[in-house]
Amino acid sequence: MTITLRKIGNSQGVIIPASILQEIGDSESFSLEFNTERGEIILKPERKRRMKKPAWSNWRAASKQIRQAGDDHARLPDVFADEDFSEWQW
Repeated sequence: MTITLRKIGNSQGVIIPASILQEIGDSESFSLEFNTERGEIILKPERKRRMKKPAWSNWRAASKQIRQAGDDHARLPDVFADEDFSEWQW
């Protein structure tokens, strides 16, 4: 199928025929991925991207498991345990 490139403002564009839209699952509106490869223009329906969970999304459950396992004590010794602060003025 040949489609004519048309001037649209300062750009150029094409009208995608209804038969092509039906093949890719025509809907009210959707986005297209636009790429070029070896001098060819490639248009694809945009795939829905799955959002990655933020790194902190599991912290509540993880901290609860740590607490239940009794493993929530300090890992480092108290650095001030052997300090004498009696001479300090506050």
